[in-house]
Amino acid sequence: TLLLREWAPPMLLTALSYFVLWSEILFAPMALWKPTRIAAWITLTGMHLSLLVICNFAHVSAGMLLVHLFLFDVSWIPQQTRASLYARLHNRRLPTR
Repeated sequence: TLLLREWAPPMLLTALSYFVLWSEILFAPMALWKPTRIAAWITLTGMHLSLLVICNFAHVSAGMLLVHLFLFDVSWIPQQTRASLYARLHNRRLPTR
């Protein structure tokens, strides 16, 4: 497996460790405030995706990614984008106004 600690400089490892620590600590307060929910979701989802790729204990990150998928809110995607994605998936044309 590709382990980050084998090739990354110590300063980068320290910075990433603090970033992960603060991301997890601030997740709950950020999830309570609507404008920061998507940032919290993207941050922790990205963190778990990267842990899934670079660590050898992927089962924990896989479980957390499932939790994050259930926490995804469709209202974060604009209505027009959702409509066009739906139309593409079902091979339909969008109604013109």
